[in-house]
Amino acid sequence: MGLKENMQQELVRDLAIRDAIVVTADSPVREAIALMRSKQLGCVIVVDPHGKPLGTFTERTMIDVMLRFPQEFMEHTVGEHVYTSAVFVNQSDPIHQVWDAIQNLGHRFIGVVDDQGKLIGLTGQKGISEYIAEHCPQQVMVQRIGGKPGLQQREGA
Repeated sequence: MGLKENMQQELVRDLAIRDAIVVTADSPVREAIALMRSKQLGCVIVVDPHGKPLGTFTERTMIDVMLRFPQEFMEHTVGEHVYTSAVFVNQSDPIHQVWDAIQNLGHRFIGVVDDQGKLIGLTGQKGISEYIAEHCPQQVMVQRIGGKPGLQQREGA
């Protein structure tokens, strides 16, 4: 079975899912930025009081807010600028849905929810990369920066 078929049959729960940074809509932008910096992550997930995601506040959103409101952007709340078109997948969805969101929508971060719609964590580009490296180790070679690519097996006759 190939990678494409695996991604259609295996589930999102099989991907690396990292902890998400979670804030509420009334959290100040200042707090979201501080959390992203401290955790070295490019987004926070905005949730309702029941832990269900409302959307995201990302580095891209932060820059947009800074440009539109240069003097007072830190005084805004995250809820004023939440990206409600963020993609969330269920942990029991096929992995290809994460791939599709990355490829077709350009999302880096994909939220993962449980069957009740509560946030579990994040996956995305990194989760897919690790999945491919794990499932196709012969095709993925890790090299040092500045290293020369090499073949493990000789090509041709």
